[in-house]
Amino acid sequence: MEDTLELRAEQRNRIQNVVADSQRRMQNIFQEMAPRTREEVRALHSRIRMELQPGQQREFDRLTRPLGRPQDGTGTPRFRPETPYGPISQGQ
Repeated sequence: MEDTLELRAEQRNRIQNVVADSQRRMQNIFQEMAPRTREEVRALHSRIRMELQPGQQREFDRLTRPLGRPQDGTGTPRFRPETPYGPISQGQ
């Protein structure tokens, strides 16, 4: 986009600062939402599991098992994209 808009160096620097500021604010918003989001995912998984047979529950648990912690240190688990209710973006 930088080339298409033919940004001058000072424009590029100011825009980069604007984007960085916005990213910091969005990260704060995501961190504030994380506990509620995790609780909703837990509740969703619980409700889905109630509809499944024991073998299906084991497979569902395997498919939705957290992959680990993201590199950004937020502590929010990432989930496998092949969940039964559709793909979930892994993010950056």
